[in-house]
Amino acid sequence: MHTYRAALANDIGSVPQISLDDFLEYFLPSLKIDLEELEAVTDRLTIEQQRLPDANNNGNSQDTESCTPDKSDRQDNARRPSQCDVPDPGTNLESVIAQLGSICDDVIASCQETHAGLSLTTRLIHNGEQQSNHGISGLNGSHYLVNATGHEKELFNCVCYVQYALNDDPKSIAEADQNLIWELYYTIQRDARRRFTLGMTVINSIVRLWHFSREVLVVSEGFDFNEDRSILIDVYIRLCFATMPDLGFDSMVTLLPLCAEHTADTPQEGKERRYRISVDGVNYIGATGVAHQHPARAFGKCTRVFTAYKEDDSSDDALIIKDCWLYADWRTEYEIYKDIEAAILAYDWANECHPPPENMRDLKTYKSTRKVDPRYGTLTPEQRMRFFSPILSGAKVTVDGQEDNTQDTIARGYQLSDERNMYPVGSGAIEGDGEDARRRPLWHADIKQNVDLWVPKEVIGCFFRPINSRTHHRLVMHKGQSMYDIAVAKEAFSTMTDASYAVFMLHCIQWLHRDISPDNIFRMPDGRGVLADLEFAQPASDPRTCDCRVGTPSYMALEVSMRKYMFPPSSPQGSPPWRYRDKHDLESLWWLSVWLLFRHIVEKVAHETHDPPKKADTTVKQTERDCARMFPGRVTMSKERAQALITEDALETHLRLLPPAWKKKMGPKISRIRRMLLKGYAPAKISKQCHPGVWLIVHDMCAAGQAIRGSLLRPHRVKVAQARAPADNVSPAPLTPIGEAPRLTADEQAVPTTGSGEVPMYDVGAAGAVENHGGDTSSPSPERRGRKRKAPEDPAEPRAKVKRTRKEERFEVYYPSNSVL
Repeated sequence: MHTYRAALANDIGSVPQISLDDFLEYFLPSLKIDLEELEAVTDRLTIEQQRLPDANNNGNSQDTESCTPDKSDRQDNARRPSQCDVPDPGTNLESVIAQLGSICDDVIASCQETHAGLSLTTRLIHNGEQQSNHGISGLNGSHYLVNATGHEKELFNCVCYVQYALNDDPKSIAEADQNLIWELYYTIQRDARRRFTLGMTVINSIVRLWHFSREVLVVSEGFDFNEDRSILIDVYIRLCFATMPDLGFDSMVTLLPLCAEHTADTPQEGKERRYRISVDGVNYIGATGVAHQHPARAFGKCTRVFTAYKEDDSSDDALIIKDCWLYADWRTEYEIYKDIEAAILAYDWANECHPPPENMRDLKTYKSTRKVDPRYGTLTPEQRMRFFSPILSGAKVTVDGQEDNTQDTIARGYQLSDERNMYPVGSGAIEGDGEDARRRPLWHADIKQNVDLWVPKEVIGCFFRPINSRTHHRLVMHKGQSMYDIAVAKEAFSTMTDASYAVFMLHCIQWLHRDISPDNIFRMPDGRGVLADLEFAQPASDPRTCDCRVGTPSYMALEVSMRKYMFPPSSPQGSPPWRYRDKHDLESLWWLSVWLLFRHIVEKVAHETHDPPKKADTTVKQTERDCARMFPGRVTMSKERAQALITEDALETHLRLLPPAWKKKMGPKISRIRRMLLKGYAPAKISKQCHPGVWLIVHDMCAAGQAIRGSLLRPHRVKVAQARAPADNVSPAPLTPIGEAPRLTADEQAVPTTGSGEVPMYDVGAAGAVENHGGDTSSPSPERRGRKRKAPEDPAEPRAKVKRTRKEERFEVYYPSNSVL
């Protein structure tokens, strides 16, 4: 668990720090009493002129001059106490925490005495009083809901985590920060009701406030609770009497009681929680498993999927509820779906398309610009929509009548400046080692300028960018079986046949899908294949298709990975700028076909090749290695991946590893589409669409796949973890089987990469695939021509370390050569 916490903190790098006044006004719950009542409560609690418990004074209290500092004085008063001997934490920390809990109780009592009718929502509880039931929590205090159901101190009842530490040395501060950040992240992932989470670190007597949303993590300036007692009282009042939406809860989602088979002693990770979810006025009962513990999913679209059914509905319809956070200026998937539906219903299919020729060879002489429709004349416009996953309803989530938005609603309109102070939290937060270790100071960031060279990349992190506004969206659709889960080869290619036809129809109405992958193609209960996840679909003429990298890495077209032409024109003047085109959707389908072929059962390879056992075992290992290199699951283009598309010989080498029957049926089809792609990428055809008969060829390829006998292999999670485990004693990376790598959205289109701004790639010019880590597309030097990379002696050994982008370098574990398929 500590490895995950460190990985998350390292990915974040540094957190925007804002003023204490701004944090109180925009990120904490609003005050439920007026300023006069706040002053009266503060005076009543400070009239005894007692100093709050000081960790540096063994938990004792000292007399101090009673004062209530103005807001203008808060920044000056936010200082560390004078350095002195720190007592043993085991002796004094419990006392300090307990006294702070007593102070919170006094604040509650004083507020209720001052303002009758206040509704108490939370209270501060010392975790030492009762064992926390989080299952992972290492924090020693938190604000929990009062009148909560279930275990009092379980994760679902915690609204503000508090991490205390006596020592204010750099290591203790960094550890406290990382512990708190992990709990904020884990809670927002685990509890489907959370829109954001709150936290607090108390280091000696310095308090910092934290806010974690789907777009950004912010931290406040520190303040000394001994010097600024009024601020601590203010914070306690806001937390204790806040409304549920102000504490980050979604009013459209209700947590239901545990199922009968679960008891209070069941570990948190073993419980599947159910929710009542309201979408567009209709209630559904949904369940989701444990949140995927992958740091890269901490911020962004953060899609959460529920398996659901309509409440009080006697039908057995299995549904999916999809919950995500889209950029505020993006159209929702439901709106896109309705636009596509309207365009398909209005399209003149009979006159705009052409029936298939009697013989496939006739396509060589086909001169018409009308696209060849593989199902010409067999479908009504309404029936054509059956090839898309039907979206039953969709709506933007509202909170207190206002659309849920990370900036307008959650942050109450607060917008981070392009120039901001950054508070380091990752491995770069500490400079030096041992006794020379010191806390790295704040650094100033101006996102309009290049970051200063003195700032290490591990400090820069993921927030050196504009902080955008995201809107909360939810939709309901019918449940299907993901292509990734289909075990029978015939069914997989049948499903792909229908999905490719949906892509054909999109191209007919001049739309692009832009994210074709096995997780976006489903097989419905009636055996029909459908294309889903239209959130990135756009009209081909949309300017946002220019200079963007979007899609799932393993199935992304090579040009999309590079964001440039594979074969650039000899004269760049006058050539159109690079953009996403219909050929890229076609290439994604081609990669998906190759991926399906390489998912065959290992035993079937050994049986059908009729090789001796030793040679068959070598074939299996080679197949696994080739698949892992062609489908690495990250935005990088290996030499094997580039050459598989560029050269016929390289593809043929890979196809030889397949069972003979599979290769005989599919090899010629795969090769033909490969050649059509390369012709389409030629400089003379940059502005032209795909050949109008290409979709009939795709249909023919998928039909050939349906004749394959055999099963497909889904990677076993344990084996994937073993394949991904680093060679040293570091815990394995989060589990993401090949083909399930997180897709790239517009959030990640401008990922900082190598020094030249390029993703580590191989040049795929006419001279062949050569290594290119810096964006230079020139031919290799004479010294390097003909130099061959030395293959590892044992194919089961991990590959040599690969240069990766800054984002990938931070926590990604690359696939070793014996990665499970």
